[in-house]
Amino acid sequence: MSKKLTKVLFGTPDKPLVINGIDIICYVLADEKRVISQSSLYRILGITRGGESGTYKGLGGGARLMRFLDTEGVKPLVTKELRAVLESPIPFEYNKTKSLGYEATTLQKIVKAIAKAYLKNELNPKYAHIGERADILNDAFSETGIVALIDEFTGYKYVQDKKAIQTYLEKAIRREYAVWVQRFPIKFFESICRLKGWQYEKNKTHYPPAMGHILNDLVYRRLAPGVLNELKKVNPVDEEKGRRKQKHHQWLTDEVGVPSLAEHLIGVQALIDANTSWRKFSEQLERVYPVHDSPQLSLGFPDDDDE
Repeated sequence: MSKKLTKVLFGTPDKPLVINGIDIICYVLADEKRVISQSSLYRILGITRGGESGTYKGLGGGARLMRFLDTEGVKPLVTKELRAVLESPIPFEYNKTKSLGYEATTLQKIVKAIAKAYLKNELNPKYAHIGERADILNDAFSETGIVALIDEFTGYKYVQDKKAIQTYLEKAIRREYAVWVQRFPIKFFESICRLKGWQYEKNKTHYPPAMGHILNDLVYRRLAPGVLNELKKVNPVDEEKGRRKQKHHQWLTDEVGVPSLAEHLIGVQALIDANTSWRKFSEQLERVYPVHDSPQLSLGFPDDDDE
């Protein structure tokens, strides 16, 4: 029984990644490997076909690349690990057709070795065109990295971003709420009242309805992507009472959520202390802590009463 091939999730051969006129056919596989097709690899480097006889027998399409990498000037720069990878291309499936390829980082290692030999004038003059290509690609990969380029080009970057956000939310937000603890310093509310021009009453436990909206805007929407939306899911408004049963911060984990909140509050408090007007404070806040979640249009409703 033949082994099931890993399928392509992102990438297509008719839309290659182009770097300085060099086409790179790349894919992201279902197992998250970023691969360059074997045939594309040769075209990228400008390596012509070569037979698989003698030392290169049994390497199939990889014979011409190995033959080139064994040339004087390049061979000393090719590690055993890289050679082993090149001798075992990755089989994958695109559009129900089997293809072979190499992990994208393999291309980065190859162009680095070739570019190094080329810049040291240790590459055979007849391979100058290969050296020039390698040098161009090496510069491009050094700035960003081939994996980052592929993720950005194929759109997989956005999948990664969503996964990272979800991982953070799983670590930052509880499945069961904790007992209430004072997480927002009294000074924080006093400072907001000062900038808003509201009269602050010491030991007061209830604030203007707009305070909940302000806390959402200053804190939860800016803490991290998805935090406010996730908190509203786990801590919904009680339809009978018209407000939430717990404060949002009671759903933050001690390991990640609470420390993130504390660090954020310190930063926001510093901005408040440095300003004498709400307008200037808001402008600085937007630059330092931009909004991750779109603010609601409502202002001062019970749904916004989160502290």
